[in-house]
Amino acid sequence: DFIYINCNTEQLVDLIIKDIKGSTIFSLLDTHGATTQNIYLTPFSQGVYFLEVRLNNKKQVYKIQKLN
Repeated sequence: DFIYINCNTEQLVDLIIKDIKGSTIFSLLDTHGATTQNIYLTPFSQGVYFLEVRLNNKKQVYKIQKLN
């Protein structure tokens, strides 16, 4: 179980995954936005998570549903 993320930018980005309660369970800070990032989801329990992508003081949030 992986998520593949490529922000298609030359700038640095922050990738943060939070659980339904808002607790951060994964973070990858100041990563190069043009590089595809692979996030391994197998250790995560089944449920709903939120991926925050932060770039230039802006935040985009994506809902992720992990099924077993």
